Amino acid sequence: MGPLRALRAPGPGSKSRSAAKASDSKLVGGLPLEPLSETFESLRNIVHEPVDQGLLPGVAALVVANGRLRFMEEAGFADVEGSVPMTSTSLVRLYSMTKCVVVAALMQLVDERLLGLEDLLADHLPAFRGVRVIVEKDDGWPLEGRTQPAKRPITIRHLLTHTSGISGGAAPGIDALRRWNKRERAWIDVYKPLTHRVDCDLVPDLASWIQELAELPLWNHPGEHYSYGYGYDVLGHLIELKRGKALADCLREFIFEPLDMCSTAFDLHRIARTPSEGNASSRRCTGKTPAVPAAARRRLAVLYRRTKSSRYGADGKHSQLARVDPERPGAASRWEKPCRIPSAGGCVSSFAGGLLSTLDDYAKFLLAVLSGGAHPTSGQRILSSEMATEMLADQTAKLQGAPASASPYGNRALGLSCLGEFQRAGAPSTGGWFDGVEGVRLWGGAANTAFKFDPNGGRPVLVLIMSQVVPQDSGETATALLHAAREALKKEL
Repeated sequence: MGPLRALRAPGPGSKSRSAAKASDSKLVGGLPLEPLSETFESLRNIVHEPVDQGLLPGVAALVVANGRLRFMEEAGFADVEGSVPMTSTSLVRLYSMTKCVVVAALMQLVDERLLGLEDLLADHLPAFRGVRVIVEKDDGWPLEGRTQPAKRPITIRHLLTHTSGISGGAAPGIDALRRWNKRERAWIDVYKPLTHRVDCDLVPDLASWIQELAELPLWNHPGEHYSYGYGYDVLGHLIELKRGKALADCLREFIFEPLDMCSTAFDLHRIARTPSEGNASSRRCTGKTPAVPAAARRRLAVLYRRTKSSRYGADGKHSQLARVDPERPGAASRWEKPCRIPSAGGCVSSFAGGLLSTLDDYAKFLLAVLSGGAHPTSGQRILSSEMATEMLADQTAKLQGAPASASPYGNRALGLSCLGEFQRAGAPSTGGWFDGVEGVRLWGGAANTAFKFDPNGGRPVLVLIMSQVVPQDSGETATALLHAAREALKKEL
């Protein structure tokens, strides 16, 4: 039995946006939604507060505790101007939460002994043989035009832990508005030409993009520094090579179809069908469609920017939510365009990238991984129990002789698992993203999608929250939900 334990039989329910009637047979993530208990009632305010304050346009969130779906709440709008409610089946842009799905596909290859996590990347992708590193001056500036041989080759685990030396470029379409200083810009500009070529549709596919990336120098020597970037995009292409098919097809065949994740894809063209208002989890995928289904287009949540900038029509003093994608009602989304370069890491352009999904679909994926590799109710297996355990492990701790700088943000109290950051003993408690509790895994996407998993002393809690606004917030809502869920479980002892 996996970390989430076995399910208990659902009881009768009552109708609200957070609990369904028993006759509805409401399933979210493949689990029956239980009636909302008094102990979990306080979680509703946590979901509604950022919407009521105008910080988030809409939120869909759930909490699975002890393997039971104890809470699901939908608040606000997927489309504010159109008054379209945010729901568990609203399509959202995952951005960096794409990584977790892709690494599951990678672990399938490890299961099949097609590669190992300690393998040298160049043994599988020769373009990365003999990589070179930018020479850094004493003042922290890159020495223009000067590189040196890497001290060691890149391994697969280096890519998993963002310590390969491959970093990433700016994505102004989703990043917080800021002015880079000249030194920061000098480093980021290493990737600027490649990002520009992607934006201009001059790179035909992921394989071509990888070839161009491999020609660029590394920021750091492999294994020495945590540097968030394009490493998972390299892993995505590695999956393509080993499977002999496009990454989108690999994910659909080996993860999405087994788990009935029919609303997850790299673009709207591949959203196979539209879930009904009630339970859609029992229906099967029918494959990709030749054109964007109108119903899928309607389900795509609008992406907003929370900003004070006059560039987006604000007055420079007060925050407002400005539409980003689609830019205006009735306009086409960037995700209606067929995806040429599926970004396994979430974004290789200045704006668009990564998977589309829903609260319902992504919960199915997380539940499968956290339940030992098989979904707890459908029984569909995507990973062996060994590889499911590996996905939860602190991968940074498995780097041999790694300095503190190899830990996320240079903090030895943090590691990185395949399900995001790993809070070690002494982890920071920031009042936002990190809460200091040892063993918590947590990850998020640029548009305010996030999840947290806490083993919680044998009473495990999974929190998943979906919204659609950039830039990414401090993580307070997800952290507050996790804290409230822990407290609710204590009251039930």
